[in-house]
Amino acid sequence: IIFVWIEYDFVHRKVNVTSYTICLKGHTPSLNNYPKSWKIMGSNDHEWELIDAKVNMNETNCNQICYFECERKCGYYRYIRFIQLDSNAINDAVKYATCISCIEFFRSAA
Repeated sequence: IIFVWIEYDFVHRKVNVTSYTICLKGHTPSLNNYPKSWKIMGSNDHEWELIDAKVNMNETNCNQICYFECERKCGYYRYIRFIQLDSNAINDAVKYATCISCIEFFRSAA
């Protein structure tokens, strides 16, 4: 399985991610390599727990800023990972590239 991921390290803080936005400004519509399926994972020691998962999301096809609520809203983590599992790219060469300009996490901090 091939996938792409981005990891955020909050160093001396732990965050409880409750929702997030994904910004897609600047993506190339002809490549369609915007995220289609992904997971948000959390960890304090690199034992990963699922915070949220989305499958076959069409919202990222036409919106430049997409807002999502997390399925699991309890748990404070130092590390947060965005793992892209699939995109809508029609060219296999860019299928697992991600074209995200920004991810904004909404959370409470500990």
